[in-house]
Amino acid sequence: MSQARHNSKEQYSFWTKNIKEDKFYFVIQGDEPVKLGDGTFGVVYQVQDGALNDFAVKILYENQALDQATVQPGLSNDIICSFREHFNLQNEDPVLEKLKNLQQPTDDLSSFTLGLKNTVIDDDKYTFLVRIQV
Repeated sequence: MSQARHNSKEQYSFWTKNIKEDKFYFVIQGDEPVKLGDGTFGVVYQVQDGALNDFAVKILYENQALDQATVQPGLSNDIICSFREHFNLQNEDPVLEKLKNLQQPTDDLSSFTLGLKNTVIDDDKYTFLVRIQV
């Protein structure tokens, strides 16, 4: 079995601009990109940036329903209350104040996710909020 390798050919690369501008390359094993999994909306592949940090990218299936779908993530009062109760937080907790800043829906899932990550909450709390959004 061939060892997976970073492929620096332009045909195996793409740029991102939403969270940070960077160039990524598909990791190739044999002659195929390394597939990590697939699901209802697309296939997940292993990619690396120029510094060889590993990431996953989901390539969405071509689907007319996705073209027409509108995603406007935001934290409702109900979600914030569930979060507070789940983690036994007091109403004055600074984390809750940070989360209230994310109550306005946004048209951009990556901006919402970045805003959520910037609240500097621990991984369990972050995962709770991301899962409740999906």
